[in-house]
Amino acid sequence: GARLTHDVKNLLQSLNALCSAAEQNRGADSPELQALIRRQLPVIAQRLTATLDKLQAPQKSDPSQMDAAIWWEALMQRHNGRNIRFDIDGPAQDTRLPAELFDSVADNLIENALNKRADNKGLEVRVTFSPARGGTLAVCDNGAAVGRNIASQLFEAPVPSQTGLGVGLYQSARQALRSSYRLLLAANEPGKVCFVLAREGAGPRKPGGRETGNS
Repeated sequence: GARLTHDVKNLLQSLNALCSAAEQNRGADSPELQALIRRQLPVIAQRLTATLDKLQAPQKSDPSQMDAAIWWEALMQRHNGRNIRFDIDGPAQDTRLPAELFDSVADNLIENALNKRADNKGLEVRVTFSPARGGTLAVCDNGAAVGRNIASQLFEAPVPSQTGLGVGLYQSARQALRSSYRLLLAANEPGKVCFVLAREGAGPRKPGGRETGNS
């Protein structure tokens, strides 16, 4: 039930985003809007079909898992317009991942990175996803490094922070472990800060891949 509720909320967010885009382009035959609709409507239809399948035959599906391609499209749409670069490394078809974990960690890492823009207007944020080996997600920015004292405690205990960075990452790390994944700070130097979510036993890959959008 909780997973299906989460799916429905994400679908509603996606539809609201499309409605908002259409409202902003009222009276204009925008090629960008047409491209957005052509790209997103099939994804929404697939997600609706998957949700309906779970309702009709819950015993045949794992509610914690989602098609990686659908998850990736939903993530990009959810953060559309926030000036984030999205790259994918390899085909996502026929790969499934724990969507609740990836949603929670991705949103947390993205918000933490974007919070740096208050002090750095030129901050660049890049999200890279590799479907291989159970899925690997990297969120990187070119802002200030995490302080050494904070970095040493990030995943071990809640760390006081004005932005809530320490508490959120601690909770995300614990959630990752429960799903046999791990969250780590893969790079931490001025101009290159990267957090990586990867399956246990799968070493973090160098962030990179085929660019799929900058929104």
